Amino acid sequence: MYQQIKGKFKDYTIKKKMTVGFFTIVSLYMLVMAYSIVSSAFISAKTDQLFEGPYAVSDEISDIRSGLLEMDRYMYKSIIDTDATQIKKHIELSNEVGVKLEKNFMELKTKFTGDCDHLSEFEEIMNDVAPYRQKISSLLLNGDVEQAIDVFQDIYGPKIDKAQETIILIYEESNELAEKFVKDAKQSEIISLVINVVMLIIIIIISIVIIKIINEVLLDGIGHIYNLSKNLSMGLLKSDDSYDSQDEIGQISNIFNKTIEGLKLYVDDLSSVLKELANGNLDTDVSIEYIGDFLPLQESIKNIVDSLNKIFIDMHETTDLVASSSEEIASTMSTLSEGATDQAGVVEELIASFKEISEKIKRSTNNAEKVNEISDVADGIIIDGKEKMEALMTSMKDINKSSREIAAIVNTIEDIASQTNLLALNAAIEAARAGESGKGFAVVAEEVRMLAEQCSQSVKNTTEMIEESIHVAVNGSNLVNDTSQALKSIVNLSNEITDLVKEMSEASEEQSESIDQMIQGVDQISDVVQSNSATSEEIAAATEELASQAQVLEGKMLRFNLR
Repeated sequence: MYQQIKGKFKDYTIKKKMTVGFFTIVSLYMLVMAYSIVSSAFISAKTDQLFEGPYAVSDEISDIRSGLLEMDRYMYKSIIDTDATQIKKHIELSNEVGVKLEKNFMELKTKFTGDCDHLSEFEEIMNDVAPYRQKISSLLLNGDVEQAIDVFQDIYGPKIDKAQETIILIYEESNELAEKFVKDAKQSEIISLVINVVMLIIIIIISIVIIKIINEVLLDGIGHIYNLSKNLSMGLLKSDDSYDSQDEIGQISNIFNKTIEGLKLYVDDLSSVLKELANGNLDTDVSIEYIGDFLPLQESIKNIVDSLNKIFIDMHETTDLVASSSEEIASTMSTLSEGATDQAGVVEELIASFKEISEKIKRSTNNAEKVNEISDVADGIIIDGKEKMEALMTSMKDINKSSREIAAIVNTIEDIASQTNLLALNAAIEAARAGESGKGFAVVAEEVRMLAEQCSQSVKNTTEMIEESIHVAVNGSNLVNDTSQALKSIVNLSNEITDLVKEMSEASEEQSESIDQMIQGVDQISDVVQSNSATSEEIAAATEELASQAQVLEGKMLRFNLR
């Protein structure tokens, strides 16, 4: 049975499988719901019957029993009461209760479904009691209390008690009917619940079976497709037609199998072409016609084969060219290596020349520094001479003030002239030491010395020409002024010489640094030349190896069969 249903489901479309399965399950659940609604309506009707039947009967019986007691109580009050008005009132109330009892009894007759004999007996008793109640009422209203009491005790009372007993019997019977009704209702409820549970279990079992069938059918197909896809993703082109169904999954399975068979044809054909290429046969092509998106693959294979043929033809030409070019390169590299060796020797000689020049520049720098120091000393001497000349001018002016000071001034001038002569001599010596840069300073020193000698001669003449001292003093003052100007010029020239010497010293230092940088550059050139020489030798060796490999490559290419 299960396999028959499963086989029938298997050929359904997926939509039909889902529709039939879910429709069956929903239909069964709707059936259970319908039965539950009917059962609920039935139980509700039973409950209504309980309230309209036994419950209403019990209510009416309760009212009747209360009415009997109330009517009996009013009759009893009317007997024991002595007031006529109260008696009449109690009798009226008793009659009202009697009317109400009749109405309740009529309602009870319509609702009571038990034994009607008790109802007939109760009705007969109540009919018998009514005249006696009227009789008791008449006796009480007429004042015959004793007879009324006799009627109440002998006839009315016992009948009322009998009526109470009868109504109790009716009440007990009504309770039995109510209990039976409740029992039947509970049985109906239990039966309905059992039927609902059984139907629900059946529906659950059927639902599980349907879901299991759908799952197995779908999962079998999906598992089959999954295995095909997994094998395909792993590169296994293995078809499988074990899944036999007319649904969408079966159609997909057939398409997958056809696709795999087509791919196997393409792969086998490509493998054959690649195998031919691997064996050196470049005169090959695909053997089947490619379709769809595989058409570019066929064109690519064709282009690859054509490109390989062209490449190998070009390689034949290239290997020949490489072989011939390699020999030329090797020869050129040998020549280049020899030239690099010669360049290395020239560079070493150039480095030696630069080092010699650097040493000479350093010596010039040291000499310039010494000249600079001598110039500083000469500046000091000249400045000192200038100060003394200014003192001489002051002395010459004092000659005009007092002749008595002439002798002292003459001595002073003589001393100054001697010192000036000495300073000029020292300056000449220092200028001689300064060499070419001190020639101008030597000329000035010579002039200073000559002026000092003239000053000494003038001192001698001054003693002889004391009368003309003022005139001589004036001339001496003018001479001192000239000498002061000359000394200022000497100071300026000395400063210029000092600046020039400093510039020469700085230039020498810069030249020395430049020569050092040139030496470093030449060292680098020497390294590059040596490296080029070594590289040339390596290139020559590599070129020879390249020529050898080109011959080997040419031999290996002969195994390929070109178009």
